[in-house]
Amino acid sequence: MRNDEDSTEAAGSYWSRLTSTACFPDFGIIVAMTVRANGDSRALEWPEVRIARHMLEYGSSEAQEFLPQSEVARASHWRCPCGCTSFNFVIEGMPLGEKGFYPLDQFLFSDDLNLSGIFVWERDGVLGGVEVFTITAEVSKRLPSPESLRLAVASIKR
Repeated sequence: MRNDEDSTEAAGSYWSRLTSTACFPDFGIIVAMTVRANGDSRALEWPEVRIARHMLEYGSSEAQEFLPQSEVARASHWRCPCGCTSFNFVIEGMPLGEKGFYPLDQFLFSDDLNLSGIFVWERDGVLGGVEVFTITAEVSKRLPSPESLRLAVASIKR
């Protein structure tokens, strides 16, 4: 994921602000997250609905608490500049808070020779989005099937 002035300016009105940095110590990854698009939203595409619900249903009990929000979630028009399939949620009437973000379980998947990870994240009790990241060289250009996911860590401590 690129994080520089040029990529932020190029994204224009789709990016509201750079909000926080996440560290995934299990994988040695640091990621800067841009979390909310300005303006309108779109309906979630079926692969987005399917993968998000699967991760919430089969994740921790804390993740399962976000299932009601997933039923009314829409997606922002934001797209990650790296070309991955990460997307952000818009939950009507529930503004995203200001404090960092918190991954709700991490899953792994692979296609051919590439190992990737994916997680649903929340901020201040509001479902924030789905982040896809690479562990090897190539970022996945398609969301994985729910059946291909493996839980990466039993639980994530705050």
